[in-house]
Amino acid sequence: MERELIQYHIVNMDLIKEHQVPASKIGVQIAHGATIIAVEFGHTPVFIEWYGEKGNKQKKIVLRGKEKELKKLIELGAFPVIDNGHNYVPPGSMTEVVFPPMLREEAPKLIKRLQVYTGIENLSHT
Repeated sequence: MERELIQYHIVNMDLIKEHQVPASKIGVQIAHGATIIAVEFGHTPVFIEWYGEKGNKQKKIVLRGKEKELKKLIELGAFPVIDNGHNYVPPGSMTEVVFPPMLREEAPKLIKRLQVYTGIENLSHT
């Protein structure tokens, strides 16, 4: 039986709401997070298994959290994605945190309480 490996991304809803950050900007931040993980963990057996033979696996789940939850997740091993502030948000803003691929059952309990980010949340600002 194949193991279910997931890369979790948790976006900063406090920042999104405060600065009316569009979903397209968040998509780019998620790509930055995925790049950080690929650079840091791309050589590991778990990452290679998660990636798949031709990059055909790569299961990701994007959740939404408050900044205090993201800070707690950093304490539990997540990597922060910090924005340079070229648009929408001030320099040094934490836009998301990301975990390296892991088994679903190994995810921190806090992750299991968070809701899926759909991007629709951003539409209430327009």
